[in-house]
Amino acid sequence: MNVLVLTNVIPAPILTTKKRENDVLLKTAALHEEMHKDVKYTFVYVLYTSFFSKWLPKHKEHKDFLALKQFTADNRQIEIIAVPRFKWNPQLWSFYMRLAYFLNKKKLDRIVRENKIDIIHAHNIMADAGVACQLSEQFNIPYVVTSRQMGKGKLDKHIIKFMGRAKAMISLNHQEKKACDAFTAHSYVISHGVEKPFLQQEKIYNDGPVLKIVTMARLLDWKNIDKVLYALKNIGAGFTYDIYGDGPEFKHLERIVQESGLQDKVQFKGFVPYDLVPQTMAEYDLFVLPSYKEWFGRVYIEAMACGLPIIGSRRTGMDGYITEGEQGFLVDHTNLDDLQQTIQKFLDDKQLKVVMGKKAKVFAQDFTWDSVIGKIDRLYRDVAAGREYQENDPEFVPLTHEHPSL
Repeated sequence: MNVLVLTNVIPAPILTTKKRENDVLLKTAALHEEMHKDVKYTFVYVLYTSFFSKWLPKHKEHKDFLALKQFTADNRQIEIIAVPRFKWNPQLWSFYMRLAYFLNKKKLDRIVRENKIDIIHAHNIMADAGVACQLSEQFNIPYVVTSRQMGKGKLDKHIIKFMGRAKAMISLNHQEKKACDAFTAHSYVISHGVEKPFLQQEKIYNDGPVLKIVTMARLLDWKNIDKVLYALKNIGAGFTYDIYGDGPEFKHLERIVQESGLQDKVQFKGFVPYDLVPQTMAEYDLFVLPSYKEWFGRVYIEAMACGLPIIGSRRTGMDGYITEGEQGFLVDHTNLDDLQQTIQKFLDDKQLKVVMGKKAKVFAQDFTWDSVIGKIDRLYRDVAAGREYQENDPEFVPLTHEHPSL
């Protein structure tokens, strides 16, 4: 089975915003190929670029990136195509899709024919899905779409067409699935997986008087780490808060710490290598990250796998996965009092972090890569064969053999 992936949600050179992009799609492909030897992935990077706005600062980056024609990531040769657009006019997306397909037709034809593609997976509902739809029409190849942007305003009729012609819509969270259900009967939730070092990480619970709070994330404004700091300022005592990660919000967050008098309670720990995250995470009592909007948020599952209860945001990635008050809490990201009162619960009840942490660790065991890859493999094979995907197939048993890369 040969899979063509259309996406820009992978790490890429030259592009400033993509150098630290999540590599989960590459990881998924590698594990799928490892577990099922008849599977082969081909990736095409879809760059959205404003060809008609050469005065934009990012234009040179885009030009230099396109000049590469292809690049290597995770030992894969990834082809590049460009989709022209005006960011401020989504009504013209259909025109851009036709133009993009015309400009890249020769390359796309070669990729499909040389790799004998059986199924196409587009990783957003706009440009990726538009290209997939046109490839499907030309080659009679079925395609599926992962939705990440259903809640971002009114949908153009052509985007609705792209979704309607997809053989399946995959959502990373339950909020997205609800939105997809309005456009297709073939809507499913398939999450990302968690590596075994997280699932196997031993947790020794802290019985001391100080609540050890942690955040691990890129320091971006929509992560709402500033709101955590303001909530902790109001709480005042009984905690420490360590922030791991880097990003453009660092100076702003550092200033809040200084102005709030939190220097003795809050530390910026910088970037932590991924292989050290499980043992580092397990040193803490509570994971807090009220991001909005977070499409899935694998870091929450990783934290729970290490035995930490979580605090996240409602109407985002974890909403619909966790049970409120069992593995964690979800708060209104616009309501500082809600966040403050939720953190206070762990300060008032010293056993809450232990009780919820143990439940969180059990809950996270369902997010193995064996299970996730099994779902993806069945969906791809069913779609490629023209069968209806059985989301809860009673005969399906996840692979249980060991994989060295997990």
